Amino acid sequence: MKKIIISFILLSLQLGQAQTAFNYPPINYGTVENNSDIEKLKKDISSGKVQLSYDKDFGYLKSVLKALNIPQKSQSLVFSRTSFQRELISAKTPRALYFNENTYIGWIPNSTVLEIMSNDPKLGATFYTLEQKELEKPIIVRNDHDCLDCHSSSRTQSVPGGMIKSRFIKATGSLESNVVNHRTPLEKRWGSWYVTGVSSKNPHLGNLRYAQEELDNTEITDLAPLFDVSPYLEKSSDIVALMVMEHQIHMTNLITRVGYRSRIALHKEGLDEYDNENISESGLSEIQRQVTPTVDYLLFVDEAKLNGAVTGNTNYTKTFEASGLQDSKKRSLKEFDLKTRMFKYPLSYMIYSENFKSLPLISRELILKGLQAVLTGKNKDKKYAHLTNKMKSDIHEILIDTHRAYRRLNEE
Repeated sequence: MKKIIISFILLSLQLGQAQTAFNYPPINYGTVENNSDIEKLKKDISSGKVQLSYDKDFGYLKSVLKALNIPQKSQSLVFSRTSFQRELISAKTPRALYFNENTYIGWIPNSTVLEIMSNDPKLGATFYTLEQKELEKPIIVRNDHDCLDCHSSSRTQSVPGGMIKSRFIKATGSLESNVVNHRTPLEKRWGSWYVTGVSSKNPHLGNLRYAQEELDNTEITDLAPLFDVSPYLEKSSDIVALMVMEHQIHMTNLITRVGYRSRIALHKEGLDEYDNENISESGLSEIQRQVTPTVDYLLFVDEAKLNGAVTGNTNYTKTFEASGLQDSKKRSLKEFDLKTRMFKYPLSYMIYSENFKSLPLISRELILKGLQAVLTGKNKDKKYAHLTNKMKSDIHEILIDTHRAYRRLNEE
């Protein structure tokens, strides 16, 4: 018992130290100006530029989604009690999550607050609550302190970030719990999540509310037999939206980590983040250690293979693809494959994100050079064997057309 108490104290100290460290230069997590989409919305509400509408059933949910351009069809439903509102969550009243590339909204029936996680381009995830109370100017409150206890650990790459967890109670009574991203085999995903759509020959843990439940969960398009769906905006928890969210959250955390470690390395040597020439060899080596795993994840190294077609049951797939930046041949990094892998062109669309654009110059250039070496065939490491020559050529051409910094690199 003494060992357990000591371990808990040590963990609490580590988490507290991590949060404190974020607030020192060069990160200044809690004091620097925050440029997340939710901070912009707060300013627009304060100035009267945006007025949120209150709904008797959903509070401000619909209005917030509209203001932030977050699609309703991104709805994913989770019933693990991993929120600070755990007492409201159950298999009968799952928490609904809605997201776009920058912001994630959590909503639970009968809750008094909306949960919000919004990414600042440099700081990573920042956390808020919005009280579900009708006011002329609704109040959005930053709530980092409580959230960072879970959202700044090794599970989030040791930076403020999100995470998707699969939690499943086995027949033996033991808990299977793991953090999920696009490398996780589907059979280990979505414990304590509802999942709608078709996953053909890809069994998973979704929709199973207890270990002994016998349920063919590879083709569920109607959740009504499992719980009352009427209180929710959508009647779905689209499998494709889940896959996108899993990829995106981990990708964002990796980019945030590169930014943090790069800024710290530069700061130690008295350099600013636009200096890419004067850093020492040891500083450069530290940054490169963060760059390599980021390049690998961008290129879907070790992506879990699909054993058959995966199909969502809403228009989320179509809407997501339509939002992709296209090259002159109408190709986009947001085009899905969903037969043997996730995307047709295995390079993350998050290469266009504000988080990536806001990286220190040296780490951004190292990532782009790393991509260039793989895509042009200079880097022949076996871990990139999943990329055919045609894929490499296509991705390279797409980036030349659509990514200004990558195009400049290839013009040098």
